[in-house]
Amino acid sequence: MEKNIEYNVSIIIPVYNADAFLERTLESIIAQQTRGLTYEVLLINDGSTDTSGEICLQYSLKYDNFYYIKQRNKGVSHARNKGLEIAQGEYILFLDADDLLLPQTIYHAITTFEKYKEETNILAYPLYTKEGNDIKPHIRNANFRQKNRSGLYNIGEFPFLNQCTMNVVIKNLDDADKIYFNTSLKQCEDALFNTQMVLTMGNIAFSNNGGYVYDIGHESTVDKFKNPVDIGDMLLQFFENLINNALKHYGSVPAYVQSMILYEINWRFLQNVLFPFHLKEPGYAEWMDRIVQVFDHIEVHMILEQPLMDYYHKIYFIQTFKQQIIHKNDSFGLRFFSKDEHIHTLQHVTIVFNKIKKIGEELQFVGYIKAPLLDNADDVALELTSEQQDYKKTVWLRETPASYYKSHLQVSSFLGFDFTLDLRQEAEFLVKVKINGVFYKTVPYFEEDIIFKKHIQSKHVVCQKPLFPIKKIRLRSLSESAAKIGISRKMSLPTNRSCTRKKGRGTF
Repeated sequence: MEKNIEYNVSIIIPVYNADAFLERTLESIIAQQTRGLTYEVLLINDGSTDTSGEICLQYSLKYDNFYYIKQRNKGVSHARNKGLEIAQGEYILFLDADDLLLPQTIYHAITTFEKYKEETNILAYPLYTKEGNDIKPHIRNANFRQKNRSGLYNIGEFPFLNQCTMNVVIKNLDDADKIYFNTSLKQCEDALFNTQMVLTMGNIAFSNNGGYVYDIGHESTVDKFKNPVDIGDMLLQFFENLINNALKHYGSVPAYVQSMILYEINWRFLQNVLFPFHLKEPGYAEWMDRIVQVFDHIEVHMILEQPLMDYYHKIYFIQTFKQQIIHKNDSFGLRFFSKDEHIHTLQHVTIVFNKIKKIGEELQFVGYIKAPLLDNADDVALELTSEQQDYKKTVWLRETPASYYKSHLQVSSFLGFDFTLDLRQEAEFLVKVKINGVFYKTVPYFEEDIIFKKHIQSKHVVCQKPLFPIKKIRLRSLSESAAKIGISRKMSLPTNRSCTRKKGRGTF
């Protein structure tokens, strides 16, 4: 059926119990400077039980281009779909009843869309988050800054755009081509809809002006359906729908869709709401089988290239969901592979120091060895040696809580150490890490509570005087695959030359 176009843009607002925010939202539309562009506002009341309906009616009576539609409560996707059915704008903009549009958003979005309407069916514009009076740009805005900001982005060239939120304008397609929201999903329906729109032409336009302000200062649907207990298998349905739609359009799963899945997995993993640990067997095993099948469509290099995902988490996902990882020792170092794809080359390890403390006449060093895939190595050892004392010791290593790196799950194997050195003798000690029989270069890293006084005239680190009689302590990374700890006799220090060693790497 041919569309009846009366406006430049239709603004669809699903409304459900939003009387605390709705007027503010509508006023942000009225304040738009559209410069002759026309718009209609479709207020879809989804069975509200507060005064939202009265507010909708009031605005529809006051403004000829505001329309009030009431339906029984069916959910946000039903409400948006109702708006899609009756929209009379050439373009369609979505706005939730508790969010805002920044000034001139409509004008810039539509004028930019006009430039690229033959090449895309969807345009994105900047997203902001609002908490109280604090409004900040969303980190994903930077995804669109790689090509002179406003413009047309091909998803083959820019696969990491991850346009999963509703800061979009779409083309009002003919009925035969129109895409609707999946009403069976209570979560991720936005991302699925956007991805389907992107896949129709493989491009997405971006307008760098204006903005969608997403109010996070109160509970939203995203919060309500974040917990695995509440969403059931909706997350897997979302992934499977993405994959099936991609296969329908392309015959394969393009990088853009793979990245969209990884983006969703990443933020849920960081917030510990990915895995349904509440499920008993066989339910949990069935869930894991389905997500493994999802990862069958995700290439290893896409995991490694995914932005905003921590490197150790990337390795964890490869280990957990992809082919078994193997390692090879060769002239390049210790190299790791998933199937035939190279994923990491180990060339150095980081020695992290959690604590350096005097105990009697000894100095205690506590920390761990940090490097990817140590659990895949055959043998890992920490050796202390001193030529002056003819001393050699292999330090016992153990698993540490640090293996739960930026996560509630163990994502790696960071092996902890705890050793002491005698302060009564002058000597130099080498700290070496040996993996599969080969010594690797070490880089020291200090946690925040490692406090030093620093001798300004040298590269020596000197522990604070109240701890013990001042002795010179050297700790540095060496090119010959070791860290050196040197203990020397008493020395004088310049006065008022103290500082706190900040968290980070260092050569002293």
